[in-house]
Amino acid sequence: MKFILKYTTFINEAFLQKDKEKAINLIIDFLKKKAEVDFYSYDELWHIQKDSLFLSGQLWISLKSDKAIRMNWVEGDIRSEIHSIDIWNQFKFDTNPQYTIELGGNSVAKCLTDISSFFNNPQLFIGQSVKEEFTSKEELNQELEDETKKLKRLRNPERIEIQKQKIANLQAKIAAPEKAETESEKINQLDDDLKIEVFKSIELYTRQVATGKSNSLIVTGDSGVGKTQTVIDTLESLGLKEDVDYYIATGTATTAALYELLFRFRNKLLLFDDCDDVFKDPDSNNILKGALDTYQKRSVSKLTKGNTFDSVGMSDSDMEEQFKSSGKYPNKFVFTGQVIFVSNLTEKDFSDALLSRSLHVDVHLNRTELFDRMKEIMKKLVPDADDDMKLEALEYLAYVCNNYPTKFDLNIRTLIHSINLRVNNEEMIQIGDKEEEAWKLLIKKYLIKSRK
Repeated sequence: MKFILKYTTFINEAFLQKDKEKAINLIIDFLKKKAEVDFYSYDELWHIQKDSLFLSGQLWISLKSDKAIRMNWVEGDIRSEIHSIDIWNQFKFDTNPQYTIELGGNSVAKCLTDISSFFNNPQLFIGQSVKEEFTSKEELNQELEDETKKLKRLRNPERIEIQKQKIANLQAKIAAPEKAETESEKINQLDDDLKIEVFKSIELYTRQVATGKSNSLIVTGDSGVGKTQTVIDTLESLGLKEDVDYYIATGTATTAALYELLFRFRNKLLLFDDCDDVFKDPDSNNILKGALDTYQKRSVSKLTKGNTFDSVGMSDSDMEEQFKSSGKYPNKFVFTGQVIFVSNLTEKDFSDALLSRSLHVDVHLNRTELFDRMKEIMKKLVPDADDDMKLEALEYLAYVCNNYPTKFDLNIRTLIHSINLRVNNEEMIQIGDKEEEAWKLLIKKYLIKSRK
């Protein structure tokens, strides 16, 4: 880790909390042009601790190179001035930045040109006076120790004050080792405590998207474990109503149908449940790349002949009027909504382009985890059924799945069927010399593979 020491004389330039996002975006836009780096914002804020100092940070990553930059500000500071800027020339998660610019309350605007030059070629800075421009933390600590010893030998009051100021400047320039984590890492810590890791993550990520803090979420993995229901329950807990605030699309979705849905619900939340065909079609993938990007306003286009009209230069209201009168869709429009995908596919079935644009949760439960999950949520299933009967159905279902070859995997759908069979079949059935409970026989008949 090296620390840039030259940026200590700029005029202070803080901004209000409500202007922070706009200010940072302007800074990044400048660096994109000057440094010619394709920066994309990482959806989650970083929380950084350096000794007793707690910072928040917005990370920007290049997809075409290993460069990254993070703007940091003091958590809870209403003035929201940029505290420091972290730079990676070879970015990897879980690694500290290679370089940190300590602004010390001074303006970032004055040093943007130098930052972009540094990004393009940090060796130019290193090639100058190393002591003046770049100093390692070890060198700074040694220099601080030497200057502190000098202070003890001084007797002249004026020189003592100068030396104290020099020491204070050195202490300000020595950045403490950082601990950094994202919201999702906090989620994982929380999940470990709650023992429902993956579903708590789905809930919190859904809130992130539904409140407009992120643009999209992809939930993949095991079928029949409650992925979709967790998303819907979360949306309802936020007061959102289906077909008013969000729309659920299920089943097959062609490229044309996908484009139509994105236009019709361009300012709302779209939930795609088991619409796996859209991820297998290259044209659909290209459309989704535009819709799922990290910008607030995203351009979506379908520049092919067909059921579209030329919308270049048209306002959103004009496009809506043209759509209502002609039944055709604009060949280009701005999408400001959010998208959640719930799929039984695996992470490997999705393109890197889509995953990099979205929050993502992959659900894979072993038999014990799945049993615990079912026990947790069965209170919500078949609400009129007695809880003891539900537990009997679950335990017998687990017994059958563990001891016989079954037609279906253990999942919530099989649990609902088993609960219904338990509740509605109290009689006993004579089998040879023994009487058997009807509901157990019916569950076996429903689940166990027939011999051929």
